Amino acid sequence: MRTFIAVDLPDGIKAEISSFLQKIKRTAPGGIGWSNPADFHVTLKFLGEIDEASVGEIGETVRKVAAESSVFSLTLAGTGSFPPHSPRPRVLWVGIEECAPLKALQGRLEEALVPLGFAREDRPFHPHLTAARVRSAGLPQRILAQFDAGAGFVFGNFQVGELILYQSILRPSGAEHHRLVSGALRI
Repeated sequence: MRTFIAVDLPDGIKAEISSFLQKIKRTAPGGIGWSNPADFHVTLKFLGEIDEASVGEIGETVRKVAAESSVFSLTLAGTGSFPPHSPRPRVLWVGIEECAPLKALQGRLEEALVPLGFAREDRPFHPHLTAARVRSAGLPQRILAQFDAGAGFVFGNFQVGELILYQSILRPSGAEHHRLVSGALRI
């Protein structure tokens, strides 16, 4: 099963982001895989394919790391794309304001998963919410400009209180995410 560990967002912030994206989606061409607002999240660690038997051990690690971490505030703000400043982006994202507790949580999670056989990520952690994946040969400049207009937006702030292990099921209509295990951060 394909899995990742993430922070979920409150419905109000999902609605704010969805409202912003709806205006763009109305005039966007095909070839863009828009993320399902119900599944908006901030990935801390992509695990990839695991067998079902390892869910318990990974879940215990998620709970332990969460229990060792304190609740903190997270702000979703701004928009951008990967690769940055490219006329042919592959990913459109909503940003996360600089947040030391989030980076610390991700670092603890990264370290705790090494004994379970998960390699540390080589790239620096750049927290974001994936809004869309560009599947076609390119994105019209007007759509990219509309998306980039969100660079100054603040979509919302919330208290992160839970770490979640998700299963991701890939479908032609897009990925479906199902909670497997969650761990509460301490208050």
